[in-house]
Amino acid sequence: MATIQRVILMKPEKPGIIDILFLLFLVLAFFAAARTLYFSGGLFVFFAAALSAVYVFFLPKTRRFSRKHKIASTFIILAAAVVPRIIFLYFITAKPAGDFETYNLLANGIAKGTLLTNPDMPVRYASIFPHTVSYPVFLSGFIRVYDNAVFWARVLSVICSGASAVISGVIAAKIQKENYLSGGLLYALFPSAIYYCALMATESLFIVLELSAILMFICFIRESGNHGAIPKKLFFIISFCVTLALANSVRPLGYVILIASAVTLILKGFAGMPYRIPKALAAIILIILFYTLSSAVLMQGTARLLGREIAASPAGFNIYVGMNTESRGKWNQSDSELFSEYARNNDLSPQRIHDRFLGMGVSRAVIAGFSLFKLAVSKFDVMWGGDHESVDYIKHAADARRTKVSFNKYEPCLKTAANIYYLAVLLAALYFTAAELISKSADPLKLYPALIILGIFGLHIIVEAASRYHAPALPLLCVFAVGSKGE
Repeated sequence: MATIQRVILMKPEKPGIIDILFLLFLVLAFFAAARTLYFSGGLFVFFAAALSAVYVFFLPKTRRFSRKHKIASTFIILAAAVVPRIIFLYFITAKPAGDFETYNLLANGIAKGTLLTNPDMPVRYASIFPHTVSYPVFLSGFIRVYDNAVFWARVLSVICSGASAVISGVIAAKIQKENYLSGGLLYALFPSAIYYCALMATESLFIVLELSAILMFICFIRESGNHGAIPKKLFFIISFCVTLALANSVRPLGYVILIASAVTLILKGFAGMPYRIPKALAAIILIILFYTLSSAVLMQGTARLLGREIAASPAGFNIYVGMNTESRGKWNQSDSELFSEYARNNDLSPQRIHDRFLGMGVSRAVIAGFSLFKLAVSKFDVMWGGDHESVDYIKHAADARRTKVSFNKYEPCLKTAANIYYLAVLLAALYFTAAELISKSADPLKLYPALIILGIFGLHIIVEAASRYHAPALPLLCVFAVGSKGE
């Protein structure tokens, strides 16, 4: 057991496999992002390095202020999250398009009671991809008050972003020695997170649920060493499971966080005295039980809402696309047309469609052979090589009549700003992670967010890749980028 701890667990005295893998991930992500930014202009890489130096030397020094002025720190974080988004939304207006139009149609159909009576509603599509329903359900409650889905999507994105920034700061405070202000501030000002507020996208809702679940688990871990307080521990476990199930219903990433949580509990159990091992296993069993129950309730509710059977394991098509070597594992028109052909066949159940695509995806992987390594490298570049994809989405959806500036004129500036900020965060995270391991000052609990980031990376080696899919990792990268040294 001690050997397992030394080899795997993030241990301050001696780096383990997870430490090394996470450090290697940060190195590779940094070089991928630096190369992308370099193509925009070599000087921009220097700007990113300079900005990273500001993070490294200034942000940790906010700890003393953060510790003494929690309320003021919260107002600063909220202002940093809300004000830039309101300004951006004042100048930029985007119409629902693509996936965002699907959310718009579903939200209006649910709010107006026409979901099952209007033939134009994408109910069949939603039954194949059930996660497309949760965000519209959330949005539909507000549409009933004021019938403007685009307006509410923008308002709720700002609110969720502000909450996410605060929770990101709380997580940083839990594992980075009271770095509440810097952890929240760094994510609040993330350009791509600001840009997504112009879109009817699930990112803002998913991230606030994701971070809430992560915070509940960290609170449970912190509480687990205390004797007694069983109701409190149970509260954190149930809150974690319910929130994670809700997050997974919005974006199917719940299993990544669930697995990271289980691994963290196992390693903590094996790292401690023998009596801790049964407690760790009991906690894992409870988490699996409550998460399964919560997910089942949400799935049944989705099936009732759509009035039809839904896919229980809707991963087949994403794996099929992810194994496409010609498209670098990204969405492509050819695979989309094949999906549409299957979706039009009402004799195929939603799960059967995914099962068929799963089989074809495995066949693609077998045929690709050693090319899968090249595909994995290419998908890594797609996922982590830049942070500007939100600008592309807005460009294709910008409302020319209501947008107050020329979006095409400012598009390069928006992309460059996003990539400079992203690269600076990666470099700061890399610096602090390496420094803390060398100085033996890392908090073992940092294993948890590191595992989640590595899980997101590992998942998208298999499934469809897109730059926007790394959005849930950004607030966690910010936690690593604020460090735990300095006053």
